[in-house]
Amino acid sequence: MAQRTVLVLLLDGVQSLDVTGPVEVFAGAEKHTPGSYRIRTATLDGGLTLLGRIAGDDVARTVQLGTEYDPQPPYDAGSPEKAPAHLVAAMRDSSRFSLEQAGPPRVRSSRSGGDRAPGRR
Repeated sequence: MAQRTVLVLLLDGVQSLDVTGPVEVFAGAEKHTPGSYRIRTATLDGGLTLLGRIAGDDVARTVQLGTEYDPQPPYDAGSPEKAPAHLVAAMRDSSRFSLEQAGPPRVRSSRSGGDRAPGRR
């Protein structure tokens, strides 16, 4: 039997049990017949992208049209190029991954309630 790709599409409002049930079924089948299933999860955007790569752009566009998926987010700030400069600067300044940050990153200890360096108790 040829390997089949199973795509579990994650839509708005999805809950963990909506996903784990189907994934576990195919994972179990994969254990009994190794190489039979490849399991993937994706959001609608990711699913359309993957579908376009597998079946072609026209198939992906047809699915998008059939589902009437026409996202119109309330804000257009999904990348540094589109977001207002002051928000990009504020986000970079507050990021724990900032290269300008001196010293090791600090994490909050749940036991003492205070900050500590990673790896120290």
